[in-house]
Amino acid sequence: MVKNSFVRHVVTERGWTRLEECLTGQSAMVTGGEVTEVAKVLKAFMAGVNLPIAKGGMLGDLYLDPAAVGVLADLPSRDQLLGQFVGTVAAPLSRLVGTLHSKLCSLLYVLNAVEQKKQQLNAA
Repeated sequence: MVKNSFVRHVVTERGWTRLEECLTGQSAMVTGGEVTEVAKVLKAFMAGVNLPIAKGGMLGDLYLDPAAVGVLADLPSRDQLLGQFVGTVAAPLSRLVGTLHSKLCSLLYVLNAVEQKKQQLNAA
């Protein structure tokens, strides 16, 4: 819990005028590192006490309404998104390597068959 007057002072100082409208009634402030993880923890906690997820928030200089905070809570974490990105980029490359490998193996099989045929002809 935080005093709205203290938060209002910080909000005014930082120029977050849109957040001032959220400073009514009881307020709590949550800060943290990765935005999606903070939103997930906040959503889980608020579901346990049966309250709305948030009145509003700030992400840098971007105002987040309660719906936006809920959307952030539903996003995968940064590490998961990076993993999905790497997988998406790597998939075509993996297929290319597989295709090149199969073509190379086919060439080796043909060359091996030619060599065996020549050996059979030389032996006869």
